[in-house]
Amino acid sequence: MFGIHYFFYLLFCKKPSHVLVVTNPPLAPFVTALVAGWRNIPFHIIVFDLYPEALQQAGLSSKQSWIFKRWQSNNRWTFRKAKSMITLSESMKNAVAQYVEPTRINIIFNWADVEYIRPLERQSNPICNEAST
Repeated sequence: MFGIHYFFYLLFCKKPSHVLVVTNPPLAPFVTALVAGWRNIPFHIIVFDLYPEALQQAGLSSKQSWIFKRWQSNNRWTFRKAKSMITLSESMKNAVAQYVEPTRINIIFNWADVEYIRPLERQSNPICNEAST
């Protein structure tokens, strides 16, 4: 149901300047590429999970299946249409590189250095002290 709703929303909404789409749900990037192509909307993809490989690793699909091969073909088309690809790790970048040139894939780590970024008491927090002056 989400895919159908998303398709029509993207098709008829006020034209956005860009769309940022994630790979969960798995068909969202394909739907985005389809509609963005019709409406000439640039889009970017954040890859959290790579399908159909995730299905194969879970034992739900084989690499020889028609669905697996079709999904890979859709990925090549979809990822090629995206303005940029974003992954969360070097290993995911390597996995996505089978579909698109590695130079188009950016890594943005989604974790923080907890030794550097940590809660502070309000009195010793420089940002709070700066705001009060």
